[in-house]
Amino acid sequence: MSKILRFLASLKLAVYIIAAMAGLCVVAALYGDDSIYSSWMLRLLMATFWLNLFCCTVLHMPRVWRMFRKNAASAKAEAGFSELADTADISADTMQKKVKKLGLTVQTAQEENAEVIFAHKGKLSLIAPQVLHVAILTILIGALLTSMGVKGAVICTDNQITDMPRAVAEKIGDDYEIYVNSFKTIYDAGGAVDNWETDLEIRKGGETVASGIASVNHPLEYKNLSIYQNSYKYQYLVTVEGINDQVDGTYSLPDNMQINITDDLILAAHGYGEDGVLLYTNYQGEEVTYSLGLNQTMIYRDNILLSYWGENNYTILQVKYAPGTKVVFAGFILAVLASMLFWCGCYRELYLRKAVGGNWQYRIYCKNPELAEKLRQEIEN
Repeated sequence: MSKILRFLASLKLAVYIIAAMAGLCVVAALYGDDSIYSSWMLRLLMATFWLNLFCCTVLHMPRVWRMFRKNAASAKAEAGFSELADTADISADTMQKKVKKLGLTVQTAQEENAEVIFAHKGKLSLIAPQVLHVAILTILIGALLTSMGVKGAVICTDNQITDMPRAVAEKIGDDYEIYVNSFKTIYDAGGAVDNWETDLEIRKGGETVASGIASVNHPLEYKNLSIYQNSYKYQYLVTVEGINDQVDGTYSLPDNMQINITDDLILAAHGYGEDGVLLYTNYQGEEVTYSLGLNQTMIYRDNILLSYWGENNYTILQVKYAPGTKVVFAGFILAVLASMLFWCGCYRELYLRKAVGGNWQYRIYCKNPELAEKLRQEIEN
């Protein structure tokens, strides 16, 4: 069992898994195949990496916990002591004051025929790697949940209620709807388009559960739902009369998009002025552009009437269901906490022991050789 645990917790296994995940991500980036990010293969690798890191954390936790709880009473007189010459007459109180001046936290204890001083600094940094492991484990869980999320788009006009995209509705239920109050284009000081904003509500069973503004980089969020402003399209209502009953009617012409009304007639529209429209016509290859004002009707040809009734614009919203987003954020918060714990400095401990009638002996533990040597020089001076 121990061999299996050590294999699952091994660094070699972690390197292989990370390399495989990186390879899949490179393939997805090169070929533009986003489906790889939610593929069973990547999910399996993520789950295996989670298991690898979890086993590593479990394997090292007991030793870290023992070091974290170590004090003067529990510290043991192990091998590797150095002797401080001519210190037989130095009392425990004097030595304790000297150690405190080094900026260490000092504890004392009494052993049989010996006095003990245990000092340490940077103890919180001991648990920093474990906290970082927990942070990465949390992020992996969130990423795995997010890979199971879905997204879709909806097209809405003012004061319109629309259902959630089918893929999203299958995850959250059919009783959710989107109601658009209004949407608008935001222009910068130079008159260029700066952003699009949609004032909308998320409804469940007919009741509003969330409301607000969705823009391109600032979604409206509710639980695991995020609604982004995707795009914004202009349409113009133009009525055609005088051809025949099958063709006559009102058309919603997308901005600058040519629409075949009949085999002979093509129309396109583009905004002009405050309320007008430029109406492009192509009749049997003859191209002419007219300007029409709001509610204006013109005689085109052969008693064909063209009327403009205003804009019929719509907003396109992207709806994203990502159950792991908040879990990922929690993991990043833990990662920041781990970074702060690392800033506490490298852990070092000083164990001093003086037998009756003998000199003081010391042992230093520190993974940083420079800090260990500095501490040795300070305690010997």
